[in-house]
Amino acid sequence: MAITDNQKIDYLFKKIGYGATKTDTNANKLAPNEAIPSPLLIRGDRVWKQSDQIPAVRETLGKMSALEANLSGMIHGQIEAAETWPNNHMTFNRRMMYAALNWCTENYTPIVDELRTLCGGGVFQMPASINVMKNEKLKKDFETYFQTPQMDAKSRMKLFKLAWDVVGSEFAGRQQQYEKFYAGASFIIKNHSYRETPWDYFDGVVDSLMDKYDLPEN
Repeated sequence: MAITDNQKIDYLFKKIGYGATKTDTNANKLAPNEAIPSPLLIRGDRVWKQSDQIPAVRETLGKMSALEANLSGMIHGQIEAAETWPNNHMTFNRRMMYAALNWCTENYTPIVDELRTLCGGGVFQMPASINVMKNEKLKKDFETYFQTPQMDAKSRMKLFKLAWDVVGSEFAGRQQQYEKFYAGASFIIKNHSYRETPWDYFDGVVDSLMDKYDLPEN
């Protein structure tokens, strides 16, 4: 199914703003349709395969990928820049380790919020209980109406449940608190970073630059 530019823009308003207008071209948006919830929120079989190609969605995914690469770089950097400390022993780079901890405490919540936005109302489409799979009639209806062209009903429910465990469940709330404080209060991590920073080196960079110029003669 090809998606027109107008439909892409309309999609974004409904996915992010939880709008309640029919997703269609402007010519087909009649007044009665304004009361129809977006198919994206109530019809899983209508979620477009190309949604990850919408510029704003792709930009968000690229941003999240870059954030993950930031953390991966700091983790690998701890090993590549390992220290001789204490004497005759090797240890990971302490400054980079504390930087990674600080990154986690400051970025976990924004990343979860981005995921919550991408989920939209999709996570509310899940059955209330897995027992739906134990009732033959409900199971048949579930497998018929919850599937999409890209994913069978059971796999889709598993995906939604996984997302919900990250953004909305009781476990998600506990995990968010844990990510903020598992290494201690943020001011403790920042003070460790302050202690490990080579301030003499940075001061030397500034002094070296200032030594290269002076007041104009005229």
